[in-house]
Amino acid sequence: YAANAILNKKDSPDIPKTINEIQMSLFPNPASDKIELQTYFPSAFNSGSIKIYDITGRLYLDNFISVQKSGISQLEIDLDKFSSGVYFLRMDTEIGGDIVRFIIVK
Repeated sequence: YAANAILNKKDSPDIPKTINEIQMSLFPNPASDKIELQTYFPSAFNSGSIKIYDITGRLYLDNFISVQKSGISQLEIDLDKFSSGVYFLRMDTEIGGDIVRFIIVK
């Protein structure tokens, strides 16, 4: 299973042609006290989630995302309760998802 697998159009007209239609970037990386998540959504969606995991797979953050318009969105995430280490931010929505790796240095 590849994260960017191409789906056949006949599978479903509502499913995006690629699994990953969302583009994300985090900065600064490495970070210490907060990160800025900048996201491009090619189309609007009704709901989704943002989750942050450490390198062992332990879930540190699980936030619900409500209705979003298409275009660029920014979100600041507070890292005060996180320890130094490698983390993964995963966003899942009905239009696609993405995973970004980032480092926290305290």
